[in-house]
Amino acid sequence: MHVMCRGKRGCVVALLHHSIDNDSAVYKRCERMATLHIKIQGLETGFSKEVHGNITSISRNNSSDAMVRRTRTKQFKFTDRSMHIFAAGTSAAVL
Repeated sequence: MHVMCRGKRGCVVALLHHSIDNDSAVYKRCERMATLHIKIQGLETGFSKEVHGNITSISRNNSSDAMVRRTRTKQFKFTDRSMHIFAAGTSAAVL
């Protein structure tokens, strides 16, 4: 799939559940090949009405010899029809 996607300038999108697939060879291989890895997790401190969890995006630039890795972490809150994303510590409950 990797060779075919590169030749046709396409992409592969995969959803892998951490608790089931984290130790599998497929998960580790996909993580190494990915140019963008999005990790979504609940709060480590437990339940909150104003913040539901963290989203971490890890993007990699493989075009140069040195692999550049950029990590961003934001927080999110689900509502009935949308998801609000904001910088850590800037929720309405904190301010």
